[in-house]
Parts: sequence; structure tokens; C-alpha cells
Amino acid sequence: MKPTSNQNARVGKIRKPSHSKFTNIESMLNRIDNSTRIVAAFKTQ
Repeated sequence: MKPTSNQNARVGKIRKPSHSKFTNIESMLNRIDNSTRIVAAFKTQ
């Protein structure tokens, strides 16, 4: 159990920065989606 817990700790440390990068990309995509939806709403009107 000890080696697996150590592996989990290492993976957690590796995943945190990459996960933050993915969340930043997701937030950017969400902003782009919101802007495109607003533009589409104006175009439909």
C-alpha cells in the first residue's frame, strides 16, 4: 500500500499544474463560446 500511495502523491503533483492549464483552456473556450453565442443572438435578432 505504501508504494501505491507514493505513486498517487507523485501523480497528484504532476496532475495539478497540467490540470490548471486545462482549466485555463476550458475557461478560454467557455469565454469564446459565450461571445459566439452573444454574436449569434444579435445576428438572429
